[in-house]
Amino acid sequence: MHTIVIPAFGPLGDVIPYVGLGIRLQDNGYRVVVAATRAFEDLVTGAGLEYRPLPRDIESETRQSPVAQRLLEGGRARPSRKLVQDMVGDMRAVAFAVIDVAFDADLLLVPAPVSLFGFHIAEGFDVPAIGVFLQPLAPTGDFPPPMAGTRSFGRDANRAMGRLLAVGEQPFLGLINEVRAAFGMAPVSLREQIRKRLDEWYVLHGFSPAVVTRPSDWRAGLEVAGYWWPPTVPDWTPPAELVDFLAAGPPPVFVGLGSTATEAGERYSRIACSALRQGGMRGVIDSGWARLTGDGPDMITVGDVPHDWLFPQMSAAVHHAGAGTAASGLRAGVPAVPLPAIGDQPFWANRLQSLGVAPAVIRRKDLTVGRLANAVTAAVSDPRYRERAMIVSERLQTEDGATAVLEAVEEHLH
Repeated sequence: MHTIVIPAFGPLGDVIPYVGLGIRLQDNGYRVVVAATRAFEDLVTGAGLEYRPLPRDIESETRQSPVAQRLLEGGRARPSRKLVQDMVGDMRAVAFAVIDVAFDADLLLVPAPVSLFGFHIAEGFDVPAIGVFLQPLAPTGDFPPPMAGTRSFGRDANRAMGRLLAVGEQPFLGLINEVRAAFGMAPVSLREQIRKRLDEWYVLHGFSPAVVTRPSDWRAGLEVAGYWWPPTVPDWTPPAELVDFLAAGPPPVFVGLGSTATEAGERYSRIACSALRQGGMRGVIDSGWARLTGDGPDMITVGDVPHDWLFPQMSAAVHHAGAGTAASGLRAGVPAVPLPAIGDQPFWANRLQSLGVAPAVIRRKDLTVGRLANAVTAAVSDPRYRERAMIVSERLQTEDGATAVLEAVEEHLH
């Protein structure tokens, strides 16, 4: 039996798609190991997969970092030598932990957060590797890099920006070569590292072509597989209080910020509840890492509730536009009001609006009661948003992103 190791470093959205993918691989006869931080050990083992630990506590680190808090509110971090050194130092422990967890791998599936060193680790162990990315990170003229905002500067400039971001790996070159040295491999130059990333690595992307069409200028070996859906939780039953709340009135609005470990949760809760009440709507408030709460008989606060059960019962979903939450909303055919701030969130928020399922994108730094109330009212009252969401949902029902990964794994192992 071949062993597949998936080092899924990151918050929930960077773990749960690989748990779903791991189940499919295991069902097809592979031994699957998912490595993640301790916060997700029960998620992995509860799905029947083998768990191995990765270091760090992302939630507490984010709460304790003034820089991270500023970024979560849509601010900017002033580059400094110390900031870069800290970033490299934080990833050093992760890199060498990935070496430890991959010791018996016959194949490595490499998510984007560990791709800096994941392919080099596979080379060190002399096993094949396949990138399994949740964002379209390779340069393209079709749109600007997802991590660089949503403003397009034209095809040539978009591609140039994508290649320029690859040069941004320079501070991590020393770490990459530390990893290579651990296997007795020769160091790589920055040019060689960029060439490997841009021209060699085989990457499958876990999103639907109905949401992001495969860029017309991507090379062979960069493919769009389709979504890798979270696993169905066995024997899960909804809380009776939530069932009663849903039955007691019209479909409510979901509000959640996922793994946003912000210290401003009280402010977001106040804005969200006020906005929903201004529009005469009830709310299901997902606490999450933001620790959101809803008060009063027209609001209910919930913990972890599977989106595939909850979202179809919502009139709209207000969320942070993380890749996984955005996908779950589309799968359920529910209109969206995205509140992005960092990373790829603005990219996915812009996609939701482009698809016609979101009336507006509200950056968190611009969030007010009035703006949110207007957007949610439009999402709920204008039937066009749900109609367009249902069109996308119908397409997603027929897609199976895991099949492309299974086929690639089979090809790489035989």
